[in-house]
Amino acid sequence: MRSVSVRNRIGWRWRTSQTEVPRLSSDQSASRRPLWTSVRKHPSKLLLQNGNRCFSTTTDAAENAEKKKEERERIMKELGRMMLGGTLYDVRAASKNENSKVFPTEVITTPFDVPQSLRSFSALSGKTLSLPVGSRPSALLVAFNQLGWSMLEDWRKALVSLSVPTVQLSVVEGWSARVFSSSISTSMKQSTPPELHDIVALRTSSFDSEKQALGIDNRAIGYAFIVDATGRVRLRGCGKFIEEDRTTLKKCLGDLRNGK
Repeated sequence: MRSVSVRNRIGWRWRTSQTEVPRLSSDQSASRRPLWTSVRKHPSKLLLQNGNRCFSTTTDAAENAEKKKEERERIMKELGRMMLGGTLYDVRAASKNENSKVFPTEVITTPFDVPQSLRSFSALSGKTLSLPVGSRPSALLVAFNQLGWSMLEDWRKALVSLSVPTVQLSVVEGWSARVFSSSISTSMKQSTPPELHDIVALRTSSFDSEKQALGIDNRAIGYAFIVDATGRVRLRGCGKFIEEDRTTLKKCLGDLRNGK
């Protein structure tokens, strides 16, 4: 360390100390060269490198976004097909064509008995309904929601035109149905036309065993069953009603009335 004399403009002199800075070799100087010097000497190289990096990042982000979009669409499509028994998209497609039907009406080749829990009902009017009705073929209509109920409207009209006694059952499942059964019953009476109160019944208890027995696997649609005089199911229809169903109904009822 050495002292250096310094004189200012007015003649004062003072001493200060200055630390000697060790000299660096050329290799050491190069290794400690600031980053900005390389930018100053090679700007085009660094800009090209950064530009390539940005372009690569943007391309990767776009590809990832596209892949995520495709994966999201695939998942939503699969979820849609899994919902409602896997028929959501099929119902939407078939509804555009009046003469097409996803759920064909099935004539039961091996008849089975209607569950005992579905042999007697209490209608909205308080009247007791029995199934089968008398000693002739009758019909049981089952719906779980408003969509199914609307589908059964054409079924009911067709059955009335063919003089088939009909019982229409509205099923509301879940713990809330049991807790608020009285409120649901009141609402059902208000929303159902008075002329139907004698044939419409409400069910708010568990319906699992009945669904299994009747072959109901899709609660989104309405179901129609033709029951013979002995209480066996002879025909099962579901979904919207088309003219082909009328032909099938006539044939089934004709066979039953002729003792077949």
